[in-house]
Amino acid sequence: MSASVTVIGNLTRNPQLSRTSDGTPVVNLTLAENSRRQVDGEWVDGPTTYWQVCCFGAQAEHIIASLTRGARAIAVGTFRTRTWTSDGEDRSALEIVAEEVGPSLRWATTEITRSTAT
Repeated sequence: MSASVTVIGNLTRNPQLSRTSDGTPVVNLTLAENSRRQVDGEWVDGPTTYWQVCCFGAQAEHIIASLTRGARAIAVGTFRTRTWTSDGEDRSALEIVAEEVGPSLRWATTEITRSTAT
């Protein structure tokens, strides 16, 4: 069992929807997490971390309908290492498989529309 992770950041692009081989919706998005700290009374930007996030099922379709590039979002899930082969070479990437994704209301408002159960 993986440890839970929570990431808050801005979407770097519009979420991308695709389907697994059995037709399950899957969305992929990237969150840019920016850190800031005060140094001698001045705010200084720290490094940006880019998190790859994926989410499955009806929630994937809800994300497509709700979040766009630049939106601040919160993702809660677990880490997984995704592996694939490209040009004959094995590749891997750390990503977050999100159980929950939603907009951050720190600097924005939203209107909730309940979807029908699927």
